[in-house]
Amino acid sequence: MIDELEQLRAFRADLGPGGEAARETGRERVLEAAAPARRKRRVRAPRAALALGATVAAAAGGLAIVSGLDQGHVAPAPATASEALRRVADVAEQRSGPGVPRDDQFFYVASEGTEMVSSFPTRYPKDSFSYLYTKRREIWLSVDRSGLLSEEQVGPPRWVTPRDRENWIKAGRQGETAQHGPHEEPMDAIHEYFVGDEKFTTAQLLAYDPTPQELFDRLRSRVGDRGQSRDGEVFVEIADALREAPQTPRLRATLYRALALVPGVQFLGDVKDRLGRAAVGVAFTEHTGLRQELLFDPQTSEILNEREVVAHPVQGIRAPVGTAVEDVVYTKRAVTDAATRP
Repeated sequence: MIDELEQLRAFRADLGPGGEAARETGRERVLEAAAPARRKRRVRAPRAALALGATVAAAAGGLAIVSGLDQGHVAPAPATASEALRRVADVAEQRSGPGVPRDDQFFYVASEGTEMVSSFPTRYPKDSFSYLYTKRREIWLSVDRSGLLSEEQVGPPRWVTPRDRENWIKAGRQGETAQHGPHEEPMDAIHEYFVGDEKFTTAQLLAYDPTPQELFDRLRSRVGDRGQSRDGEVFVEIADALREAPQTPRLRATLYRALALVPGVQFLGDVKDRLGRAAVGVAFTEHTGLRQELLFDPQTSEILNEREVVAHPVQGIRAPVGTAVEDVVYTKRAVTDAATRP
């Protein structure tokens, strides 16, 4: 371990000419090679993503979901994804959540994710190497006001596989570790919110009240060439709407009920998120071999954790089956009057 950290301290991601641009090109080549089950985000700001690290631990039953309609009685654990999502939708309808901010307020989200950075010292992908680093992220988004993005790296980088370290050694162990201190940058006013590819003003969002079937049909009809499959893209776009955007309790419940209508949605059961919090998980596996996972809090209906897991060998990703190649946990959501931590 000591030797590994010493190597990392000497490690540089920007091998060869091109520096940061080359590193970004390498990252894009790896993601594109993954047949990009990579998402086309509708979030108006960058976010920590591309995580790697933890093997998915799907725990067997034992944690009952408590619905807001159960009046204090523990309900039996659901047996299917549709049942679990309908149950959490009932909870969502009874919880106000952080609420929808006024146009002069901010929607705040704190998260932590692990990102993969790749270098290509030659033109041959077999010579590439990748490392992972984790960063905390806070974002303040406002319809009318300039927002703020704050990021900070947590801990040292780490190798994706032993072969990545071997390739780095073969390439000459060039450079310095990619440690970064706190970084802040202003965010433009977002002007509107998105559900799928449709824009909503705050007033329109507050009034938006489709049925679950109407929402599912509308999202699916507008997918176009986005994503890897129509149903998979609907799964992703519903996750996009739940991640860093506000909803009314009614709309949050409808999003969950629409998610239950996605063909092929899988039930992961009662699990723990990366921070050890009790969660209920659902997933969708694309033909590319990557499985999108959503873990939500059965008590509040909030999304706790998003993961993208190697379910089958994936071309362009040198990671074992069961590895999470994206892992973002959400720790707080709030409405604030200023771009300061709530």
